[in-house]
Amino acid sequence: HTRLTFVEAVVSTQSTGDGVDFRNSIFIFLSNTAGNVIRDYVDGQLDLGRSRESLTVLEMEKLIQDTLYRSGELERSSILSRYQMDAFIPMLPLEKRHVRQCALELINRRGNKCGCSTKKCMLERADEVVEELDFAGKFSRSGCKKVHTKVNLVCPLDKRQEL
Repeated sequence: HTRLTFVEAVVSTQSTGDGVDFRNSIFIFLSNTAGNVIRDYVDGQLDLGRSRESLTVLEMEKLIQDTLYRSGELERSSILSRYQMDAFIPMLPLEKRHVRQCALELINRRGNKCGCSTKKCMLERADEVVEELDFAGKFSRSGCKKVHTKVNLVCPLDKRQEL
């Protein structure tokens, strides 16, 4: 049994349950099974001088499929042979510049609450946020997930949040 086995009951030919017909449904599966492979591949490509933006969905999809087959995740599941899986979409690791963009977007939304009236000040606040986050080499360990919390510390919504 694999993690995909539980889905087969839902998408099987007996596709009604509790009055819901699942035959025309779209299912999105999220997995970090290939996460380390994706990170290492992207890191290697950056070292070779490629930009993250030059990586194609097709090359990343192939990498994901190969990883899932090698892990046995897809071979052990009949879901691929019985149902249509259209795409494997990669979630590429975020570099500091991407996390900085997330922080800057939140800071821009806060406007003067960050005590900033200039773009330079907002960039400095975004840099403060990024410096508080955890990175493994070039990449953020948590993407932009923790940015909101850190922005709250740098730009409190109200005086009660200030330390």
